[in-house]
Amino acid sequence: MQDIFLFITRQLKGLEDTKSPQFNRYFYLLENLAWVKSYNICFELEDCNEIFIQLFKTLFSNLNKQAFDLAKVLLKRTVQTIEPCIANFFNQVLVLGKSSVSDLSEHVFDLIQELFAIDPNLLVSVMPQLEFKLKSNDGEERLAVVKLLAKLFGSKDSDLANQNRPLWQCFLGRFNDIHVPVRLESVKFASHCLMNHPDLAKDLTGQDS
Repeated sequence: MQDIFLFITRQLKGLEDTKSPQFNRYFYLLENLAWVKSYNICFELEDCNEIFIQLFKTLFSNLNKQAFDLAKVLLKRTVQTIEPCIANFFNQVLVLGKSSVSDLSEHVFDLIQELFAIDPNLLVSVMPQLEFKLKSNDGEERLAVVKLLAKLFGSKDSDLANQNRPLWQCFLGRFNDIHVPVRLESVKFASHCLMNHPDLAKDLTGQDS
């Protein structure tokens, strides 16, 4: 069964060439996978990680808008079932430091941002891992996480600060970070965030403390 799904996933690479005479065939395949929720079956397999890692690599390396939009539909329709697998992948990379898990590992923060834009619920179990990283002893590592969270908290439609107060409070603590670049990044974020989220002004200006 695993080999079958890996084979199906590899077929989606055909979406890269929109001028190919076979493009409609691959597009139809993705469309059906999205609406029938075919990948839900994978969770009955002992090791579904390989399938989903290959799926993520294929979908997010494809720049065709129509295919990408359908890929987003696929993820949204399988949030509850696919979220544990996503959490496991990021746990191996962020917490356990297994960068060899996938070629995606070096783009882990970009991937988190993409998934958050599709549906924040895909990352429910990943947020505590980011909080863990915010407390890292490595200043550069903290800086990378602050830059990522600045985008997630500051995006116009984001409600992450209200939905995850522990992570938000931990993030605010970086304004007093011993690493100067982290403090500078935090200040830069504040001015941008206030434009999109004036309701967070008290938190950002320290008036609640």
